[in-house]
This record gives sequence, C-alpha cells and structure tokens, in this order.
Amino acid sequence: MPRPLRERLAFSTNAFKKSTLGDALDAIARIGYAGCEIMADQPHMTPVELSPLQIRAMAADLARRGLKVSNVNAFTGFFAAGEMPTGDTYHPTWLELDESARQVRIDHTIASIRLAAALGAGT
Repeated sequence: MPRPLRERLAFSTNAFKKSTLGDALDAIARIGYAGCEIMADQPHMTPVELSPLQIRAMAADLARRGLKVSNVNAFTGFFAAGEMPTGDTYHPTWLELDESARQVRIDHTIASIRLAAALGAGT
C-alpha cells in the first residue's frame, strides 16, 4: 500500500506567517508531512543574519521533528520592505536601479542558497 500523499510531499512555512518558525515546523510535522519548504524571510528568518551555529541548530530541530527540507524559498523580501521606498515585499529585486538595493537581494539569495545546501535541500 502506498504511503499517504502528505508523507511524500512538503508543506511551506509561508502558510504560517503569524507563527514562529518552530511553531510552523511543529504543525507541519504534526499534520504528517515528511518535508517542508522553509520561507527565508521574516517572521521566520533572514538567512544573511544566521550564524553557522544557528543553522546547525535548525538542522537538528528539523531532524528531531522528522522533517526534510524540500527547498528554501527566497522570493519575498519582508526583511527589507521597510528599507525600500515602496515598502513592497517583492523588492529589492536583482533589477533594482540602486546598486545597494540590488546588492541586498544578491546577498539574500546567496545566503539562501548556502542555507539550502546546509539543510540538505536541492533548491
């Protein structure tokens, strides 16, 4: 008999924007999902601010809950919205005219890729 679909899929922490990352992961594990997509943004985390120790602790927390990371979602920018003139959560992007704003997105993306690698996610 095949395993239930939720045991073969991942659920995003993005659905838990009003919860801590720990509470989101607890709910995802309790529901029975085998994996999770980590939202690399506020309120859960900002990858450029994570130390190697914090990343190892996150990996241990995921393992304790029996969750694998399917991917790290670095799309939104709640972490930088207050710094942008528009207050828009999709900025800064890689296409900003302002070089410093563009660099914020580049740094965020690189840190998110490193986080994905450290947590064993393919994307």
